[in-house]
Amino acid sequence: MTIYQERWSKSKQRVYYLNAETKESTWDKPEDGEIITYKHDAHLIDRDLLAFENRIQYNYRKHQRISSKYKYFTGSGIIILAYLGLALALSEISDRSKSWHVFIGILTTFTLFSTWFFGILGVKLSSLQIYIQRMNNSLKPFHLSIGANGSLQFKRSVPQDVIQKFHEYKNNALETMKK
Repeated sequence: MTIYQERWSKSKQRVYYLNAETKESTWDKPEDGEIITYKHDAHLIDRDLLAFENRIQYNYRKHQRISSKYKYFTGSGIIILAYLGLALALSEISDRSKSWHVFIGILTTFTLFSTWFFGILGVKLSSLQIYIQRMNNSLKPFHLSIGANGSLQFKRSVPQDVIQKFHEYKNNALETMKK
């Protein structure tokens, strides 16, 4: 009796059969012989994939918080500058308080300019986009990408039954955690 191994072709994205004795392969399912399929433990892979997704979401939220802090910093600096400019231009302020407004305006301008000049502001504001691009590049070989909320998204080439099994496992894990 001939033994065939069922294998997966990455380039053709389909199953092929390898004769264990002659090492010849065929695309069609053999009529005669025994077919051995090597099934992985899907539970362990789903568990690891779920842990990986949680880690990605944690990093995504961390980068989002950092980015929003620096956006608030920039926005508040611009509001302070606009207020000080408006206060100096429209009101008659004594010389003593005018110098205080000018000092705060210069300090705010210097802070905003120095963070922009040294690239700190640009890096912090774009860190989320850079993170997403790098993660998507590293996830390409696995036919995965990062979604809008930091969750994993499967590409079209992944079979639907694999996606459904993962989501079932994920929902069961979430229900178990809620109990």
